[in-house]
Amino acid sequence: MTALALLRRTTIVDDIENTPKVKTKNKYWGRQIDAVVGEISKLAIACDVDILDPNVVSKAARGDESVCKRKNTAAFKRLHDLLLVLFTLGGKTIDRMGEADFAALTAPVLEKLRELRGQKKS
Repeated sequence: MTALALLRRTTIVDDIENTPKVKTKNKYWGRQIDAVVGEISKLAIACDVDILDPNVVSKAARGDESVCKRKNTAAFKRLHDLLLVLFTLGGKTIDRMGEADFAALTAPVLEKLRELRGQKKS
């Protein structure tokens, strides 16, 4: 293995180990949802948006930038787009798995998001 390949591999492993992961039963849908929710969480912090409030999420999904406590137009645009992706992904997941399995799949993801946001607010 070349030094460059080893460096890339080490960087990927370091990035993976430093990123909080949530274990879900269905690996494919779980990975998709984890990735989108993780990015949404980062963007919500950048914009200072209370992503756990359903009313705020609804306004953000409609493109209402007034929910941001910190002006960051580029991050809000990406947040808005990812919320729409998450809603679409959630709908497809429900179609394929059913509502009960979807709820079981997303429960650990939401709990992890609550923990991360709770730490940021303290």
